[in-house]
Amino acid sequence: MEDLAKKLFEKRWNFKNRGTIIIKLQNTEYDVLIIGGGITGAGIAREAAMRGLRVGLVEMQDFGAGTSSRSSKLAHGGLRYLAYGEINLVKEATTERNWMRAHIPHLIRPVPFMWVNWKDDTLNKKYIESSLQLYDSLSDDSQKFKNLKKYQWFSAEELHKLEPEIKDKIGEGGAVYYDNNVDDARLTIETLKEAVIRGADIISYCKVVEYITEKDKIIGVKCQDLENNKDFNIKSTLMVNATGIWSDDLIRNYPENVPKPLIRPTKGVHLIFKRKQIRNEHAVIVRSLSQERGFFVLPRGDFTIIGTTDTDFKGDLANPFCSKEDADDLINSVKYYFPNADIGYNNIIATYAGIRPLVKEIGKSERDISRKHLIFFNKHGLLSIAGGKLTTMRKMAEDLLEI
Repeated sequence: MEDLAKKLFEKRWNFKNRGTIIIKLQNTEYDVLIIGGGITGAGIAREAAMRGLRVGLVEMQDFGAGTSSRSSKLAHGGLRYLAYGEINLVKEATTERNWMRAHIPHLIRPVPFMWVNWKDDTLNKKYIESSLQLYDSLSDDSQKFKNLKKYQWFSAEELHKLEPEIKDKIGEGGAVYYDNNVDDARLTIETLKEAVIRGADIISYCKVVEYITEKDKIIGVKCQDLENNKDFNIKSTLMVNATGIWSDDLIRNYPENVPKPLIRPTKGVHLIFKRKQIRNEHAVIVRSLSQERGFFVLPRGDFTIIGTTDTDFKGDLANPFCSKEDADDLINSVKYYFPNADIGYNNIIATYAGIRPLVKEIGKSERDISRKHLIFFNKHGLLSIAGGKLTTMRKMAEDLLEI
């Protein structure tokens, strides 16, 4: 551990040493080469380096430039997936959420979430309490690391004291439970940094343009260094496609049991306002007035993040954006639940949009698609991983390396 701590402050992983890193990538035959520098690829690099493997990773943009920096900034257990019977997924996600809070507390903060039984909602007190009892049980029972607190039920009067600005039409009260916020981009970078100090060679702005094959098996890649427009080759025993929303660009040969295309990209939009314009004390679950789905009103210091949406997307994967329709849906819905909220186009601080790399499931709506991850080889030996959640990045990496 002392050696790792010393390496952390060597400052070898920077732009000045880019040429040295490229030379090493060219001259090393890796055990694992990962394509994709989002949270999934970062988690795999970390896990592989911890196992003593020779690890390389290339990313065509900034690290975490895609989905990994455009999330709701939550490390959560996936409460809503209980409604779809995803018990194992929630167990996995709550376990990883609790591990994160114990091991990376400088990036992970517990946040109280309020789930209100509204008079005009179909979800009654019994449903809410039974869901949260199961959520807490999956999180804490027989687990080394536990959530901050178990949920607590409050009457309508008590709830209004906790969250004075919400609308008056509360039914039997509501519950407060705990999940965590996270700096998603920073988590990605720090996971990559740990892989580097454990021996991985990692570089950004390096795009895979071609596979190198031998006897119909992939043994390496031809990369383009986008900083100087020069090509070079990297050899590896195992090639991993961890490119998220760009997965289909690399698979090329699909196994019979894998859908083609694999990814169903859906857009999630967030709006940011000054918190004083909404005056929310907690993270509050609200529902869209125009779509059958819930979303969050999330406190973040002096600001409030509102989101997310969930709609199919067919545009430029690298540059999704918030449309007027997206903003109207979020603003109008928040105003319904927070009647005194002073929010509109004139005081939006920022908007951002990310694309979820959901694994396609025929016949299901965007919100109903599972967040489980899928791992498979194609006939040329490319190992791809798709789907999953930021919170479960460590478990995804373990599953991939143990396949």
